[in-house]
Amino acid sequence: MDILTTEEEKQQKATMSSLRRWLLLVLFCIAQFLETYNSSAIFVALPSVINELKMNAEENPWLIAAYQLTFASLLLVSGRISDVYNPKTVFLFGNTVFGILSLACGFIRNSIGLLIFRAVTGMGASLTIPSALHLIVRHFPEKNEQARAVTVFGAMAALGNVLGLIFGALLLDLGTWRWVFWIGGIVGLPVSVCCAIAIPNDTSHRPKGAKRGSIDLVGVTTITSALILLIFAVTSGSTYGWGTATFIAPLIISLFLIVGFFLWERTVAEGQAAVPPRMWRYPNFVILTVAAIVPFFWFSSTFYQLTSYWQETLHWSPLSAAVHFLPLGLVVIFVIPLTSNLPNIISPKLIIIAGYILMAIGTILLTFGNGGDRYWSICFPAFIIGPIGVTLVFSCTNIVIFRSAPAEEAGTVGAIFNSSLQLGTAIGVPIISAIQSNIQNHSGAADNDFKGQQFAFWFLLGLEGVEILATLVFYRTSKSLPVQEGGDALVQAPVEEEVPLAVTSTRQSQSSK
Repeated sequence: MDILTTEEEKQQKATMSSLRRWLLLVLFCIAQFLETYNSSAIFVALPSVINELKMNAEENPWLIAAYQLTFASLLLVSGRISDVYNPKTVFLFGNTVFGILSLACGFIRNSIGLLIFRAVTGMGASLTIPSALHLIVRHFPEKNEQARAVTVFGAMAALGNVLGLIFGALLLDLGTWRWVFWIGGIVGLPVSVCCAIAIPNDTSHRPKGAKRGSIDLVGVTTITSALILLIFAVTSGSTYGWGTATFIAPLIISLFLIVGFFLWERTVAEGQAAVPPRMWRYPNFVILTVAAIVPFFWFSSTFYQLTSYWQETLHWSPLSAAVHFLPLGLVVIFVIPLTSNLPNIISPKLIIIAGYILMAIGTILLTFGNGGDRYWSICFPAFIIGPIGVTLVFSCTNIVIFRSAPAEEAGTVGAIFNSSLQLGTAIGVPIISAIQSNIQNHSGAADNDFKGQQFAFWFLLGLEGVEILATLVFYRTSKSLPVQEGGDALVQAPVEEEVPLAVTSTRQSQSSK
């Protein structure tokens, strides 16, 4: 279903030049790229950072987790803030914090300071993506244009994940690991300045029943605390052990808080709720959110498993290891432009299932990817087939989830979607790290054995199988919506029969006019 536009949105589009709108999209894409680049570039810089700052084994996982913890856990709250307050202000604040703290990370001389600054950088990043999505949906109200804009913006997240590894290796090879962080500020802060000038000042779009200051503080605090504790628990479990109190205690508390959050949200007015309960009743909203968990995790899992194996076992240089990942980025670059119109032609359900099948094939190939002599026969085909599947799932879910909800909730929708993407990585990487190390330790395998990586890839394959079954069972398809009398079809893509109340009432009011 398309996001219906109000008369104000149409008027705004008429008064805003096409050049200015696409310039804004470019700026948002740069910001999106930088924030996901920040997650993956650190992989190749890990050995250098650890050695220079003399970090111990307990601190090492937090170089990745500190950023992911705040980034993923605050996205939901940031989405609601973007919907209720001025998204321009939210974006500028978040991107500026991200830029300043990225610069600061490059000057830090001790491990604790770096971990703290990484966490605050993640807070800034969490504010930019939902607010940028809110602004994109607002300024690209026409269906096909909106699909292209959302697809391009989403592609930058995938490219940041893939190319971040390569750019990080280049910066490391040409200079120091500190440039991996400095580049975020050098590029990010000018983006904030340009956006301050280019983004129109407008505060007229808020969700039904929402008003300035109407943020549910209890709900915000509860869900943020729950996600932080959940990510902390999984990361601590992979470091200290799954039977320790540092894993069990925060896990139990986080689960109680998540249950409490959903119970609390049912008592709060829809316009004030942190995540309005009606959103979970939108057609296929839940299954699309679940489908978004694995795509970025597929990339991160592949990077984590093979980067360490290639560098530590095969003794490849960071740059050589990163260059061998280049096919993944090229596939995303070439495939993603072809996917923006696919949900209008083929059932999104079939696209998602096909994507996960391709991801599974790529994963199976990678389980046999040990040894440098198997790169072209095993890893290279996996790096073509798997990313095609990732791109299909990511692009389709990204487009369709926005069509399931009204435009004024775009920030929250984008936050939920991106939370799923980031939580997959934040929770998944510590789990596969633990699987790999446990297999190595308990099977008597040598450090250069690939058995730990194999079991981690089998775990990933199991998740992909669960996603295929879940989509088959829970994704509902139906006929297209009817054509309005004397007008164009409201939607061309297959959508659901159950239409959100907010959208239905909008249509009825438009019909009465």
